Amino acid sequence: MLELFDHAAVNPPITEEQLTVLLRWLISSGFPDTTLSDDYTAFLRESNGGDFVKDGREFQFLSAEEVTEYYAAYNFARYMPYALPFAMDGNGNFYIFDRRKKDESVYLVSAGDLGWSGGECELYAESFADCFKISY
Repeated sequence: MLELFDHAAVNPPITEEQLTVLLRWLISSGFPDTTLSDDYTAFLRESNGGDFVKDGREFQFLSAEEVTEYYAAYNFARYMPYALPFAMDGNGNFYIFDRRKKDESVYLVSAGDLGWSGGECELYAESFADCFKISY
């Protein structure tokens, strides 16, 4: 998956223990869908977070540990329950998965205006892998 990027500052791959901790956190936090897409999991197995660029667009991927930290720090549980943040774009926006239901789509939402309705959240790509096939 890393070959899809123009530039990559790669972190060490996720360990099985770190992946298990993330999945257990999803379960213990009551997420309706506690799965991670195969593409996202494959990415984590290559780099557990890091900074990447594709066609001039930044992806500041969160490590598995940072996913849970950002969920708490930005109060996603209150403003955007079951949104799973996995990256930022360098402009104050989160890339998220909607774990309220089985959905592989990726959404973009401003860190300063979290919410599922009212236009705060917009569909970015149909899947994790599709995020990097989009040219701007």
